[in-house]
Amino acid sequence: MIDQPAAPGYSKARGLLAVALGLLAVGLAAGAVSASLWAEVGDATLRGDIELLANYGMIEGPLITWPVPWAQISKGLHVDPDRRLPAHVRRSLLRVRERLEQEEQAAGLRYGYDVTVASRRRLVQGFDGAVREELDGRGWVERRWKSTFIRLSAGYEGGREGDFKADGGHIAHAVGNWGVYGGYVDQWWGPGWGNSLILSNNARPIPRLGFMRLAPDAFETRWLSWMGHWRVNGYVGLLDDARAVTSPLIVGVRLTATPVRGFEMGVTRTLIICGEGRPCDFDTWIDALFPFNEADNTGTRDDPSNQLAGLEARYTLRIRDHNLALYGQYYGEDEIDLWLRSVFGLFGLSVGGPFRGGGRWHLGGEYSDTAADGIDGRSTIFNVIYNHSIYRTGYRYRGHAIGHSLDGDSRLFSLSASVTGSGGGTYRFRYHRASVNRDGGSATDPTGKSRHTVSASAEIIHVLQAGATLPTSLGEFGADIWWQDDRPNTPRDLKPETGARISWQRRF
Repeated sequence: MIDQPAAPGYSKARGLLAVALGLLAVGLAAGAVSASLWAEVGDATLRGDIELLANYGMIEGPLITWPVPWAQISKGLHVDPDRRLPAHVRRSLLRVRERLEQEEQAAGLRYGYDVTVASRRRLVQGFDGAVREELDGRGWVERRWKSTFIRLSAGYEGGREGDFKADGGHIAHAVGNWGVYGGYVDQWWGPGWGNSLILSNNARPIPRLGFMRLAPDAFETRWLSWMGHWRVNGYVGLLDDARAVTSPLIVGVRLTATPVRGFEMGVTRTLIICGEGRPCDFDTWIDALFPFNEADNTGTRDDPSNQLAGLEARYTLRIRDHNLALYGQYYGEDEIDLWLRSVFGLFGLSVGGPFRGGGRWHLGGEYSDTAADGIDGRSTIFNVIYNHSIYRTGYRYRGHAIGHSLDGDSRLFSLSASVTGSGGGTYRFRYHRASVNRDGGSATDPTGKSRHTVSASAEIIHVLQAGATLPTSLGEFGADIWWQDDRPNTPRDLKPETGARISWQRRF
C-alpha cells in the first residue's frame, strides 16, 4: 500500500482524541470508596440473573446494551420483604446483591488475573466470553473512589500472532447521571446471547473514549415520557491496527428505551471516518452524519465514511414462573437519504424457568444471516456486509469482525441449553450450524488476500459444544470442549476437529 500524508483534519482529530484521554486521566476527583460504574461483558450467570430480576420488575430500563451500569441494577433491588418470590428468583436476587456489596465494600487497591488456554480459536463466540487465541492471559490492578474507577491491565494474547495487550484497562468517572471513560472496554450491543451484528466481544476491544447514561430514569415531560426508561451510549475509538486506510476513527451512538414494560428497543449507528489520506474536516463530518441526496459506499473520494445503522428489539413475557423472550436485530450496511439498504439480521427466541433447589434452566434458539438482503427475502448480494470500497479492511479490528463472529456472507443457526445451580455454577450445551462465507469470498484487501476473517472458502460446519463455569473459593473456573465436522479453509474436504479450553479468573 502506498503511504499517504495525513489530512490536516485527521491529524487534528487524532490529536483531540489523545488530549481528551489525557484530560480524563488527569482530571479525576477522589473521595470515599464506592462501586465501579458497571457490570462487565462476559459474565453470563450475572446477565441471566439481571434479566430474570427485570422480568419480575426489580430492575427497570433497557438491558440490551452491555456493560450495564450498577446505578441501574441497584436502584430496584430493595424488594418488599413481604413479597413472595420463587426460589430461583430469590437465589438470583441474592447473587446480584452479594456482587453489588462486594463492589461497594472494596477498599484500597484490588488486583486479579484471568488466564484462558485453548487448543485453538473457537469458531462461534458468545456473550459468555470469546476464545480468541490459544493463550489469553492478563493481570490487573484497580482502585475505586467516590465517583472514579481506574484499572491498569497488562497481558498477552498468543497464537499465530502473539501480542502484548492492555485489554480491560480503563479510567471511568461519574459526572451526575453520566459516566465517561477511556481505555479498552469490551462491549456488547444487542439482545442476542450468541452474537451481535453491530458490536460484540469477537474482536479485541478498541481503544476509545466513551460516555453512557447511568440510571435510566424516564423523562418527566409529557413530550418524551412515552419513551419510558432510557439510556444512551456513545464512543469515539481509534482503529490502530494494520489497515488499508491507516488509523481511521470509529464512532458509535446508541439509544435504547423501554416504552412498555417488557419491551426494549434500540437504535444504533456507527461509522468509520478520517484516517491517513482521507478528509476529516467539518464538512466531511456533516456529510457523514447527514447524508441526504447521496448514497453511502459509492467508491468515490467524496464518500465520507463507512457506516452501519439499524434497529433492534426484545420482548419478554412472564407466564407464571417461566419467561419467554423474543428478540431481533435489523441492520443496514449502506444507506441513501437516511434509508437503510443492504440489510442483514439476527433473530432469537429463549425460554427459561425454575430448576430444583433454587436453580434455573434456559433454552434458546438464534438465527442470523450476514449476507446483504438475504434476511428479508430479496435477492442476496455477497461481499457487501462489513466491507467498503474505500475503507477496504472494513468493519474489522486486528483480524476479526467487530460484529458477528462468522463475519459477512454467513448464516448461523444455534440451539443452546443451560442450567444454573443454586450456588451459581452453570452447565451449558450448544449446537451450531454455520454456513460460512457462502459464496466463497471474492472480496480482497489491497494485498490480494481475502477480507473474510473466518474462511476464504465456502464451508458448512456443524459444531457440538459442552462446558461449565464453576465459582469456588479459589476463583472462577471454566471449561469447554467442542467437536466440529469440518474446519475453515478446507474446500471440497471434510476435516473434523476437536477443541477445548480451560480458564481461571480470580480477584483479590
